[in-house]
Amino acid sequence: MRIGPVAHAIKPPTSHSFPAALERVLRTRDGQGEAPAGLPGHRYRVTLKIVVILAGLILVIATLKAAFGSHIVIEPLSVPRQLEEDGYSGAVVARRLMSEVQIIGKFGDDLYLTQSQDGLKERIRFRSEDDFSALATVHVPSSNLSLRSMAQALRDFLGFPERKISGEVTIRRSADGKTPTGYRILLRFGSPLSESTKPVEADTIDEAVHLAAPAIAEQFDPVGLASFYLRTNKWGEINRLEDKLISHADPDMKKQGWLVRGAHAFVQDRSDEAITCFQEALKQDPKLGEAYNSWGAALASQGDYDGAIEKYDKAIELAPFNFTAYMNRGFAYRGMSQPDRAIKDFEKSIKLNPNFALTYLNRGVVYLDIKQPDRAMEDFNHALQLDPGMGIALNNRGLAYLAKGEKDRAMQDFEQAMKLTPTSPLPFLNRANLYSEKGETVLAIADLNQAISLDPTMPEVFNARGGLYARKGERERAIQDYDKALQLDPKNYGFLNNRCYSKAIIGQLDSALEDCNESLGLHPNEANTLDSRGFTYLKLNDLDRAIADYDAALKLDSKKALALFGRGIAKRRKGDVPGGNADIAAA
Repeated sequence: MRIGPVAHAIKPPTSHSFPAALERVLRTRDGQGEAPAGLPGHRYRVTLKIVVILAGLILVIATLKAAFGSHIVIEPLSVPRQLEEDGYSGAVVARRLMSEVQIIGKFGDDLYLTQSQDGLKERIRFRSEDDFSALATVHVPSSNLSLRSMAQALRDFLGFPERKISGEVTIRRSADGKTPTGYRILLRFGSPLSESTKPVEADTIDEAVHLAAPAIAEQFDPVGLASFYLRTNKWGEINRLEDKLISHADPDMKKQGWLVRGAHAFVQDRSDEAITCFQEALKQDPKLGEAYNSWGAALASQGDYDGAIEKYDKAIELAPFNFTAYMNRGFAYRGMSQPDRAIKDFEKSIKLNPNFALTYLNRGVVYLDIKQPDRAMEDFNHALQLDPGMGIALNNRGLAYLAKGEKDRAMQDFEQAMKLTPTSPLPFLNRANLYSEKGETVLAIADLNQAISLDPTMPEVFNARGGLYARKGERERAIQDYDKALQLDPKNYGFLNNRCYSKAIIGQLDSALEDCNESLGLHPNEANTLDSRGFTYLKLNDLDRAIADYDAALKLDSKKALALFGRGIAKRRKGDVPGGNADIAAA
């Protein structure tokens, strides 16, 4: 996860035209100052020279940054005296604006990574004017020029004037003119005479600053703003910005617009549309590694892991330091049941960026897959250290506890995950499984109902609820849930088997046979389905076929009690009473 740039202010002197360190050096020249006790005079003079050199270097570097840096300066806003008295000076408001804009920009950094071997790079840098306040107090000898004014003059001379943001805050008052009822912020880009943005108004100054920041982002960092809207589900605003970026004359803006539109389509499960957008981005820039990375993610969401890995390989070739491409490829290898290769990619991703919680989360899931709950738990804990609000990490840690047999701690994690991510169905599904194991069917069904209300597109939840209704003897309701599960996942052999068995129980024998046959066509060597079909044949009194299916089921699972009991009944009906009794006793 990208961390936005943090302005580093040099503390200005309080009453002199030189920084504090230089002032002290000047006063101690030619023996006029005293060396600290215990420090010989010649060593003190050497130390002073080093201090002078270092202070000079700091000023030179700061001046060069001011002269040649590609930053955007937010100047102190004009504010009413009352706001200044309340602690909201123009500089304070500028710093608050800068902080809000940096938060927005972080989302763009996450979407459109600019990386190198040295790590993540900033795309857009904002600074407040008080970052340069020390330079304004240091004057060039024998002139009235400060280092700040020299840096500004140099930028103007070289033809790249500083990009500035100015503006003003006004207070809206009640009818009596005494009580503040709101705050209005108007921003200008460039000189104070430049065209202003549409003013924003809010009940508090903090909310007004929050509302004003997007106007700055749209002017200087539209990609960051579009990504921010994407993550905060502001679909109307993101559509507008996508159109603006895609219609831009600058190919760089155009490609980023297609990238954002593709991400928008992807998060709304429109994978085909997303792929088309990523292809359009690549038309603008064939070396845009992030477009291949995103294309791979869209293919993976469709279950095309081979195609996804091909795109991830290309993304890594073009941008070998893009840690998300390695993480995504690891996820694809997991989908192909190649845990060793998945873990290797996750480790590479972590090496490139050890502070990205999602990589640890995904590696932990693979450790769960390969029955290593302790290592999985370490990764989920690490993810939570990096992002304490990651509810899915708590949910997954609950599964790790469950794998270790620690059901009470698993329950605690599922319930905490519900508090952190109340819109996620997964903790409710997992707690329902725990309730089911305890025999608390009513509580389990209540959790599954909640999971379905949060996401009615999860077939496994309908299947699980169908199983609980079947346990209660409500076979018709169970079949209704199996129907819904199969509408969402028509080729799931387990769902077909469950519906087959429930249909056989209530006497829908021909339809039950169709389900069992289809299930076995998808997964021939499944003991549960062979047992279900054997039971259906038994009810049809087709005893030879029933015994054949039970034999096949017991060959796969010799201790399967239902198959032993069913075969015993079939044998007794055929006259093999001793053989039937032996099977029933073994069951």
